[in-house]
Amino acid sequence: MPRVSCGCISSGWNDSQGQSISDVPLYYTTSSYQPGSRSTLLCCDDFKPRLDNWVDLWYSNSYTGKPTKIVYYGAAVDKTPQGCNQNNSGSTSRHENGGAFDLVGLDFSSRSYWWNDNYGNDKQFTMGVEASCHRKFKYSLGHHYNSAHHDHIHMDDSYDVAYGSTSWAMNNFLLNSLNDIFGYSFNTAKQSSGHNYYSTAVRNAVNSVLTSYGGVSNPNILAYPLHWEAYCRTAWLHGTD
Repeated sequence: MPRVSCGCISSGWNDSQGQSISDVPLYYTTSSYQPGSRSTLLCCDDFKPRLDNWVDLWYSNSYTGKPTKIVYYGAAVDKTPQGCNQNNSGSTSRHENGGAFDLVGLDFSSRSYWWNDNYGNDKQFTMGVEASCHRKFKYSLGHHYNSAHHDHIHMDDSYDVAYGSTSWAMNNFLLNSLNDIFGYSFNTAKQSSGHNYYSTAVRNAVNSVLTSYGGVSNPNILAYPLHWEAYCRTAWLHGTD
């Protein structure tokens, strides 16, 4: 049975996290559209509760309810326990240090499988799922980030979820979710490094979404991380309705 690491910078390593996130069974696959087989989750102690919380929040943040199955993939090997303690020393990859989780698909009792690689036929729902990841994890890299992520959403253990106006990881999600969930038509092309994506038009669109659907008065996602979380939560709810 394959064992895939997903962890975080931590003082503890636990190889007995079981075969589920929250109480939802995990399946490991080697390619998109394959159901995979049951897999044991190996991760650092303080990453597992965040993954559990992400799954649990589907109850209150989506009309679909909680998933009934999670499909993921990645390097099908155990990582060393030292990966939790090394603060990425000697590596630029969160996967190498056991600090990343690649989401491929979800199943729900109210609908058929969702596969990230099926974006073209399911744009609204795909962006809703990606919103769920941005709600809990800063570095969530989805379909639009680059070609390497066309078939999965990468989530890692970064804790700061504040919005960054020059972050391509955040703004490719922001622009595409505004288009695919809320009906806008922003240019979604990647710009040069350091580009400020948060134009007046984008700001007005985000503020309209938050005041109309998110229950936020005087929104400002640049100044208030909770307002960014509110946008992600609103996109999650309306994207997966």
